[in-house]
Amino acid sequence: MGRRTKVTSFCIHGGVDQAPQINKLDKGVDILIATPGRMFDLVSQDVLVLKRVEILVLDEEETRRRQGYGGRRKKKRKTKRK
Repeated sequence: MGRRTKVTSFCIHGGVDQAPQINKLDKGVDILIATPGRMFDLVSQDVLVLKRVEILVLDEEETRRRQGYGGRRKKKRKTKRK
C-alpha cells in the first residue's frame, strides 16, 4: 500500500521483538495496523501515543479465534453419517 504515494503504513503485532517496531513508529506512519495486545503494550509503555495516530485498524482475529470463531482459517471437518 502506498508504494507510489507518500503514504506510509505499518503493522505491529506480538510474537516478535518490539525494538524494530518501536524504531519504525518513531519515524512516523500514516496508517497503523495493530493487534490489540501489542498496541496496548506499546501504549502502556508510552511508546505509542494514540492522539498522534491518524488511522488505526485493530486486527481482532486472534481474539475471535480464542472465542471459538474460526473464520477463514478453520478447516472444514467431514462428518460420517450413520
